[in-house]
Amino acid sequence: MNTNKLSKHYEKLTARERLPLILAATRRGDLVERDRLVAAAPRVTYSAPDHSAIADAFLHIVKFSFLELVDLAADYLEQLAVVAHRPLDNDADKHIDLLLALGYRFQMKVAGWRRFCATNHFDAQTFWSRWPGWARLQRAETVAQAVPIPDEVLARFRELKSPDWDLLTEDHVAAAWQQCFEEMVKGKA
Repeated sequence: MNTNKLSKHYEKLTARERLPLILAATRRGDLVERDRLVAAAPRVTYSAPDHSAIADAFLHIVKFSFLELVDLAADYLEQLAVVAHRPLDNDADKHIDLLLALGYRFQMKVAGWRRFCATNHFDAQTFWSRWPGWARLQRAETVAQAVPIPDEVLARFRELKSPDWDLLTEDHVAAAWQQCFEEMVKGKA
Protein backbone atom coordinates (compact mmCIF):
# COMPACT_ATOMS: atom_id res chain seq x y z
CA MET A 1 0.00 0.00 0.00
CA ASN A 2 1.38 3.41 -0.98
CA THR A 3 0.93 5.71 1.98
CA ASN A 4 2.83 8.73 0.67
CA LYS A 5 -0.36 10.66 -0.21
CA LEU A 6 -2.03 9.65 3.04
CA SER A 7 0.96 10.69 5.11
CA LYS A 8 0.24 14.34 4.27
CA HIS A 9 -2.87 14.04 6.44
CA TYR A 10 -1.27 12.27 9.41
CA GLU A 11 -1.06 15.49 11.42
CA LYS A 12 -4.88 15.64 11.44
CA LEU A 13 -5.23 12.29 13.21
CA THR A 14 -6.22 12.22 16.85
CA ALA A 15 -4.05 10.32 19.32
CA ARG A 16 -6.70 7.56 19.47
CA GLU A 17 -6.63 7.25 15.67
CA ARG A 18 -2.84 7.43 15.43
CA LEU A 19 -1.85 4.79 17.97
CA PRO A 20 -3.60 1.83 16.24
CA LEU A 21 -1.94 2.85 12.97
CA ILE A 22 1.48 3.03 14.64
CA LEU A 23 0.94 -0.41 16.18
CA ALA A 24 -0.22 -1.87 12.85
CA ALA A 25 2.81 -0.46 11.01
CA THR A 26 5.10 -1.83 13.71
CA ARG A 27 3.48 -5.25 13.48
CA ARG A 28 3.92 -5.27 9.68
CA GLY A 29 7.55 -4.29 10.11
CA ASP A 30 6.93 -1.03 8.22
CA LEU A 31 9.26 1.16 10.26
CA VAL A 32 9.21 3.98 7.70
CA GLU A 33 5.43 4.25 8.01
CA ARG A 34 5.62 4.01 11.79
CA ASP A 35 8.20 6.80 11.91
CA ARG A 36 6.07 9.02 9.64
CA LEU A 37 3.08 8.56 11.93
CA VAL A 38 5.15 9.31 15.03
CA ALA A 39 6.83 12.35 13.45
CA ALA A 40 3.46 13.84 12.39
CA ALA A 41 2.07 13.73 15.93
CA PRO A 42 1.75 17.06 17.71
CA ARG A 43 4.09 17.47 20.64
CA VAL A 44 2.94 17.95 24.23
CA THR A 45 4.90 18.97 27.29
CA TYR A 46 4.50 17.35 30.69
CA SER A 47 5.74 18.30 34.08
CA ALA A 48 6.60 15.52 36.52
CA PRO A 49 8.22 15.13 39.94
CA ASP A 50 11.96 14.53 39.97
CA HIS A 51 11.54 10.87 40.94
CA SER A 52 9.21 10.01 38.06
CA ALA A 53 11.90 8.51 35.80
CA ILE A 54 13.05 6.21 38.60
CA ALA A 55 9.48 5.31 39.56
CA ASP A 56 8.54 4.58 35.96
CA ALA A 57 11.61 2.40 35.45
CA PHE A 58 10.86 0.52 38.67
CA LEU A 59 7.23 -0.06 37.68
CA HIS A 60 8.29 -1.51 34.33
CA ILE A 61 10.81 -3.79 36.00
CA VAL A 62 8.30 -4.84 38.69
CA LYS A 63 5.86 -5.94 35.99
CA PHE A 64 8.43 -7.74 33.88
CA SER A 65 10.06 -9.51 36.83
CA PHE A 66 6.68 -10.67 38.09
CA LEU A 67 5.69 -12.05 34.68
CA GLU A 68 9.05 -13.79 34.36
CA LEU A 69 8.81 -15.36 37.81
CA VAL A 70 5.17 -16.44 37.46
CA ASP A 71 6.07 -18.08 34.14
CA LEU A 72 9.04 -19.85 35.71
CA ALA A 73 6.89 -20.85 38.71
CA ALA A 74 4.33 -22.36 36.33
CA ASP A 75 7.07 -24.32 34.51
CA TYR A 76 8.41 -25.57 37.82
CA LEU A 77 5.01 -26.62 39.19
CA GLU A 78 4.10 -28.24 35.86
CA GLN A 79 7.31 -30.27 35.92
CA LEU A 80 6.58 -31.22 39.53
CA ALA A 81 3.21 -32.60 38.37
CA VAL A 82 4.94 -34.54 35.58
CA VAL A 83 7.35 -36.13 38.06
CA ALA A 84 4.63 -36.84 40.60
CA HIS A 85 2.29 -38.54 38.12
CA ARG A 86 4.81 -40.31 35.94
CA PRO A 87 5.80 -43.93 36.41
CA LEU A 88 9.41 -44.52 37.35
CA ASP A 89 10.95 -45.50 34.04
CA ASN A 90 14.18 -44.88 32.12
CA ASP A 91 13.33 -41.18 31.69
CA ALA A 92 12.55 -40.56 35.37
CA ASP A 93 16.02 -39.22 36.19
CA LYS A 94 15.83 -36.78 33.28
CA HIS A 95 12.49 -35.43 34.51
CA ILE A 96 13.69 -35.17 38.09
CA ASP A 97 16.85 -33.37 36.98
CA LEU A 98 14.75 -30.92 34.97
CA LEU A 99 12.54 -30.33 38.02
CA LEU A 100 15.57 -29.66 40.20
CA ALA A 101 17.13 -27.34 37.61
CA LEU A 102 13.89 -25.37 37.26
CA GLY A 103 13.67 -25.13 41.04
CA TYR A 104 17.23 -23.84 41.26
CA ARG A 105 16.67 -21.31 38.49
CA PHE A 106 13.44 -20.13 40.10
CA GLN A 107 15.08 -19.73 43.52
CA MET A 108 18.01 -17.75 42.08
CA LYS A 109 15.66 -15.45 40.14
CA VAL A 110 13.58 -14.76 43.26
CA ALA A 111 16.65 -14.24 45.45
CA GLY A 112 18.27 -11.98 42.82
CA TRP A 113 15.10 -9.91 42.56
CA ARG A 114 14.99 -9.47 46.33
CA ARG A 115 18.66 -8.47 46.43
CA PHE A 116 18.12 -5.91 43.65
CA CYS A 117 15.20 -4.44 45.61
CA ALA A 118 17.10 -4.41 48.91
CA THR A 119 20.09 -2.68 47.28
CA ASN A 120 17.79 0.06 45.98
CA HIS A 121 15.64 0.23 49.14
CA PHE A 122 12.52 -0.92 47.26
CA ASP A 123 9.87 -3.18 48.75
CA ALA A 124 10.17 -6.33 46.63
CA GLN A 125 6.49 -7.19 46.90
CA THR A 126 4.81 -3.78 46.89
CA PHE A 127 2.64 -4.61 43.91
CA TRP A 128 3.00 -8.36 43.49
CA SER A 129 0.82 -9.32 46.44
CA ARG A 130 -2.21 -7.73 44.77
CA TRP A 131 -1.74 -9.30 41.35
CA PRO A 132 -3.11 -12.53 39.88
CA GLY A 133 -0.40 -15.17 40.05
CA TRP A 134 0.93 -14.10 43.47
CA ALA A 135 -0.38 -17.23 45.21
CA ARG A 136 1.21 -19.44 42.50
CA LEU A 137 4.51 -17.67 42.99
CA GLN A 138 4.37 -18.23 46.74
CA ARG A 139 3.46 -21.93 46.30
CA ALA A 140 6.32 -22.49 43.90
CA GLU A 141 8.75 -20.78 46.25
CA THR A 142 7.60 -22.88 49.22
CA VAL A 143 8.02 -26.11 47.25
CA ALA A 144 11.35 -25.11 45.68
CA GLN A 145 12.81 -24.22 49.08
CA ALA A 146 11.81 -27.63 50.44
CA VAL A 147 13.54 -29.57 47.64
CA PRO A 148 17.33 -29.63 47.96
CA ILE A 149 19.32 -29.60 44.71
CA PRO A 150 22.17 -32.12 44.78
CA ASP A 151 25.57 -30.82 43.66
CA GLU A 152 25.83 -33.57 41.03
CA VAL A 153 22.69 -32.28 39.33
CA LEU A 154 24.11 -28.76 39.22
CA ALA A 155 27.38 -30.19 37.87
CA ARG A 156 25.52 -31.98 35.03
CA PHE A 157 23.82 -28.75 34.00
CA ARG A 158 27.12 -26.86 34.15
CA GLU A 159 28.56 -29.44 31.74
CA LEU A 160 25.76 -28.82 29.23
CA LYS A 161 26.88 -25.19 28.85
CA SER A 162 23.56 -24.34 27.27
CA PRO A 163 22.68 -20.63 27.28
CA ASP A 164 19.15 -21.60 28.31
CA TRP A 165 20.49 -23.32 31.40
CA ASP A 166 23.19 -20.96 32.53
CA LEU A 167 23.50 -21.64 36.20
CA LEU A 168 22.54 -18.35 37.64
CA THR A 169 23.52 -16.97 40.96
CA GLU A 170 21.66 -14.48 43.08
CA ASP A 171 24.44 -11.98 42.34
CA HIS A 172 24.14 -12.42 38.56
CA VAL A 173 20.38 -11.91 38.65
CA ALA A 174 20.59 -8.84 40.90
CA ALA A 175 23.30 -7.32 38.69
CA ALA A 176 21.22 -7.92 35.55
CA TRP A 177 18.18 -6.21 37.12
CA GLN A 178 20.37 -3.32 38.27
CA GLN A 179 21.80 -2.85 34.78
CA CYS A 180 18.34 -2.94 33.22
CA PHE A 181 17.05 -0.46 35.80
CA GLU A 182 19.95 1.97 35.28
CA GLU A 183 19.52 1.87 31.50
CA MET A 184 15.79 2.56 31.81
CA VAL A 185 16.36 5.47 34.19
CA LYS A 186 19.05 6.91 31.94
CA GLY A 187 16.76 6.61 28.91
CA LYS A 188 13.94 8.49 30.68
CA ALA A 189 15.99 11.23 32.33
